[in-house]
Amino acid sequence: MAKPERLRFTILEDLILLREVLRQNPYEESDRWKAVAEYVVNATQKNFSLRCIKEHVDHLLKIWAREGHAHLRKSGTEEQYNEKERLLQQVQDLQREFRCSNKSTNAQKSRMQTREIIENISDTLEKSTLQFLQERHKKEVEFQEKQFRLEERRIQLEEEKFRMEKKEREARLELEIEERRQRISVSKQKQEILEILLQLIHKP
Repeated sequence: MAKPERLRFTILEDLILLREVLRQNPYEESDRWKAVAEYVVNATQKNFSLRCIKEHVDHLLKIWAREGHAHLRKSGTEEQYNEKERLLQQVQDLQREFRCSNKSTNAQKSRMQTREIIENISDTLEKSTLQFLQERHKKEVEFQEKQFRLEERRIQLEEEKFRMEKKEREARLELEIEERRQRISVSKQKQEILEILLQLIHKP
Protein backbone atom coordinates (compact mmCIF):
# COMPACT_ATOMS: atom_id res chain seq x y z
CA MET A 1 0.00 0.00 0.00
CA ALA A 2 1.41 3.37 -1.08
CA LYS A 3 2.28 5.89 1.60
CA PRO A 4 0.19 9.08 1.64
CA GLU A 5 1.84 12.04 -0.08
CA ARG A 6 3.86 14.19 2.33
CA LEU A 7 2.36 17.65 2.79
CA ARG A 8 4.76 20.44 1.95
CA PHE A 9 4.82 24.02 3.19
CA THR A 10 4.89 26.96 0.79
CA ILE A 11 6.62 30.19 1.80
CA LEU A 12 3.20 31.75 2.54
CA GLU A 13 2.33 28.83 4.81
CA ASP A 14 5.72 29.20 6.53
CA LEU A 15 4.83 32.84 7.28
CA ILE A 16 1.41 31.85 8.64
CA LEU A 17 3.00 29.22 10.89
CA LEU A 18 5.77 31.48 12.21
CA ARG A 19 3.36 34.33 12.94
CA GLU A 20 1.13 32.00 14.95
CA VAL A 21 4.10 30.55 16.87
CA LEU A 22 5.06 34.09 17.86
CA ARG A 23 1.47 34.89 18.81
CA GLN A 24 0.88 31.71 20.87
CA ASN A 25 4.43 31.21 22.20
CA PRO A 26 4.17 27.41 22.66
CA TYR A 27 7.66 27.38 24.20
CA GLU A 28 6.13 28.90 27.33
CA GLU A 29 3.35 26.27 27.49
CA SER A 30 3.64 23.17 25.30
CA ASP A 31 -0.16 22.73 25.16
CA ARG A 32 -0.29 25.81 22.94
CA TRP A 33 1.16 23.79 20.07
CA LYS A 34 -2.34 22.35 19.60
CA ALA A 35 -3.76 25.84 19.11
CA VAL A 36 -0.94 26.64 16.68
CA ALA A 37 -1.65 23.48 14.68
CA GLU A 38 -5.42 24.11 14.58
CA TYR A 39 -4.91 27.68 13.38
CA VAL A 40 -2.46 26.64 10.63
CA VAL A 41 -4.72 23.81 9.42
CA ASN A 42 -7.70 26.19 9.20
CA ALA A 43 -5.68 28.94 7.52
CA THR A 44 -3.99 26.70 4.93
CA GLN A 45 -6.76 24.10 4.46
CA LYS A 46 -4.04 21.41 4.67
CA ASN A 47 -4.25 18.59 7.20
CA PHE A 48 -0.88 19.14 8.91
CA SER A 49 -0.43 17.01 12.02
CA LEU A 50 0.71 18.43 15.35
CA ARG A 51 3.99 16.54 14.99
CA CYS A 52 4.47 17.88 11.48
CA ILE A 53 3.91 21.47 12.69
CA LYS A 54 6.46 21.18 15.51
CA GLU A 55 9.04 19.40 13.35
CA HIS A 56 8.69 21.95 10.58
CA VAL A 57 9.36 24.85 12.96
CA ASP A 58 12.48 23.06 14.20
CA HIS A 59 13.49 22.35 10.61
CA LEU A 60 13.13 26.01 9.63
CA LEU A 61 15.17 27.14 12.63
CA LYS A 62 17.95 24.62 11.91
CA ILE A 63 18.21 25.68 8.27
CA TRP A 64 18.11 29.35 9.32
CA ALA A 65 20.93 28.78 11.80
CA ARG A 66 22.99 26.85 9.23
CA GLU A 67 22.38 28.68 5.94
CA GLY A 68 20.80 32.03 6.90
CA HIS A 69 20.04 34.43 4.01
CA ALA A 70 21.18 32.01 1.29
CA HIS A 71 18.37 29.55 1.97
CA LEU A 72 15.66 32.21 2.29
CA ARG A 73 16.42 33.66 -1.14
CA LYS A 74 15.75 30.37 -2.91
CA SER A 75 12.03 31.14 -3.17
CA GLY A 76 9.47 33.87 -2.66
CA THR A 77 9.50 37.62 -3.15
CA GLU A 78 11.78 40.20 -1.56
CA GLU A 79 9.09 41.15 0.96
CA GLN A 80 8.31 37.54 1.81
CA TYR A 81 11.86 36.47 2.62
CA ASN A 82 12.50 39.72 4.50
CA GLU A 83 9.46 38.97 6.68
CA LYS A 84 10.46 35.31 7.01
CA GLU A 85 13.93 36.37 8.14
CA ARG A 86 12.50 38.65 10.83
CA LEU A 87 10.05 35.99 12.03
CA LEU A 88 12.71 33.28 12.22
CA GLN A 89 15.00 35.54 14.22
CA GLN A 90 12.16 36.35 16.65
CA VAL A 91 11.12 32.68 17.01
CA GLN A 92 14.74 31.69 17.54
CA ASP A 93 15.11 34.35 20.23
CA LEU A 94 11.86 33.22 21.83
CA GLN A 95 12.93 29.58 21.80
CA ARG A 96 16.30 30.35 23.39
CA GLU A 97 14.72 32.60 26.01
CA PHE A 98 12.22 30.00 27.25
CA ARG A 99 14.70 27.13 27.14
CA CYS A 100 17.15 29.01 29.33
CA SER A 101 14.75 30.97 31.52
CA ASN A 102 13.72 30.08 35.05
CA LYS A 103 10.37 30.70 36.68
CA SER A 104 11.36 33.79 38.60
CA THR A 105 9.12 36.86 38.71
CA ASN A 106 11.51 38.90 36.60
CA ALA A 107 11.59 36.22 33.91
CA GLN A 108 7.79 36.10 33.79
CA LYS A 109 7.56 39.86 33.38
CA SER A 110 10.16 39.74 30.61
CA ARG A 111 8.19 37.05 28.77
CA MET A 112 4.99 39.07 28.98
CA GLN A 113 6.74 42.14 27.61
CA THR A 114 8.31 40.11 24.82
CA ARG A 115 4.96 38.62 23.89
CA GLU A 116 3.34 42.06 23.75
CA ILE A 117 6.12 43.33 21.51
CA ILE A 118 5.77 40.28 19.26
CA GLU A 119 1.99 40.74 19.03
CA ASN A 120 2.47 44.38 18.13
CA ILE A 121 5.01 43.44 15.46
CA SER A 122 2.71 40.72 14.13
CA ASP A 123 -0.23 43.16 13.96
CA THR A 124 1.95 45.74 12.23
CA LEU A 125 3.15 43.19 9.70
CA GLU A 126 -0.41 42.02 9.00
CA LYS A 127 -1.57 45.61 8.53
CA SER A 128 1.36 46.45 6.25
CA THR A 129 0.72 43.28 4.22
CA LEU A 130 -2.97 44.16 3.87
CA GLN A 131 -2.09 47.73 2.90
CA PHE A 132 0.38 46.44 0.30
CA LEU A 133 -2.27 44.13 -1.19
CA GLN A 134 -4.82 46.95 -1.28
CA GLU A 135 -2.38 49.32 -3.01
CA ARG A 136 -1.37 46.64 -5.50
CA HIS A 137 -5.02 45.89 -6.28
CA LYS A 138 -5.72 49.61 -6.72
CA LYS A 139 -2.81 49.93 -9.17
CA GLU A 140 -4.02 46.88 -11.09
CA VAL A 141 -7.51 48.38 -11.39
CA GLU A 142 -6.06 51.72 -12.53
CA PHE A 143 -3.88 49.95 -15.10
CA GLN A 144 -6.85 47.97 -16.43
CA GLU A 145 -8.92 51.16 -16.70
CA LYS A 146 -6.09 52.90 -18.56
CA GLN A 147 -5.77 49.95 -20.94
CA PHE A 148 -9.54 50.01 -21.50
CA ARG A 149 -9.49 53.75 -22.32
CA LEU A 150 -6.58 53.26 -24.73
CA GLU A 151 -8.37 50.39 -26.44
CA GLU A 152 -11.56 52.44 -26.64
CA ARG A 153 -9.65 55.36 -28.19
CA ARG A 154 -7.95 53.04 -30.68
CA ILE A 155 -11.34 51.71 -31.82
CA GLN A 156 -12.65 55.27 -32.19
CA LEU A 157 -9.65 56.24 -34.33
CA GLU A 158 -10.10 53.17 -36.49
CA GLU A 159 -13.78 54.02 -36.97
CA GLU A 160 -12.90 57.61 -37.91
CA LYS A 161 -10.26 56.36 -40.33
CA PHE A 162 -12.79 53.96 -41.89
CA ARG A 163 -15.35 56.76 -42.31
CA MET A 164 -12.75 59.07 -43.89
CA GLU A 165 -11.59 56.35 -46.28
CA LYS A 166 -15.21 55.59 -47.15
CA LYS A 167 -15.91 59.26 -47.95
CA GLU A 168 -12.70 59.42 -50.00
CA ARG A 169 -13.76 56.33 -52.01
CA GLU A 170 -17.24 57.76 -52.55
CA ALA A 171 -15.78 61.09 -53.71
CA ARG A 172 -13.45 59.31 -56.18
CA LEU A 173 -16.37 57.24 -57.48
CA GLU A 174 -18.53 60.34 -57.98
CA LEU A 175 -15.66 62.05 -59.80
CA GLU A 176 -15.22 59.05 -62.11
CA ILE A 177 -18.97 58.96 -62.80
CA GLU A 178 -18.96 62.68 -63.62
CA GLU A 179 -15.95 62.27 -65.92
CA ARG A 180 -17.70 59.41 -67.75
CA ARG A 181 -20.84 61.52 -68.12
CA GLN A 182 -18.80 64.33 -69.60
CA ARG A 183 -17.04 61.96 -72.03
CA ILE A 184 -20.42 60.54 -73.09
CA SER A 185 -21.78 64.06 -73.55
CA VAL A 186 -18.79 65.05 -75.67
CA SER A 187 -19.13 61.89 -77.73
CA LYS A 188 -22.80 62.66 -78.34
CA GLN A 189 -21.96 66.20 -79.41
CA LYS A 190 -19.33 64.88 -81.82
CA GLN A 191 -21.82 62.38 -83.19
CA GLU A 192 -24.42 65.12 -83.76
CA ILE A 193 -21.87 67.32 -85.55
CA LEU A 194 -20.85 64.43 -87.80
CA GLU A 195 -24.47 63.73 -88.65
CA ILE A 196 -25.05 67.39 -89.54
CA LEU A 197 -21.93 67.43 -91.73
CA LEU A 198 -23.04 64.26 -93.51
CA GLN A 199 -26.45 65.77 -94.16
CA LEU A 200 -24.83 68.89 -95.61
CA ILE A 201 -22.59 66.84 -97.85
CA HIS A 202 -25.39 64.72 -99.26
CA LYS A 203 -27.77 67.62 -99.63
CA PRO A 204 -28.36 68.41 -103.39
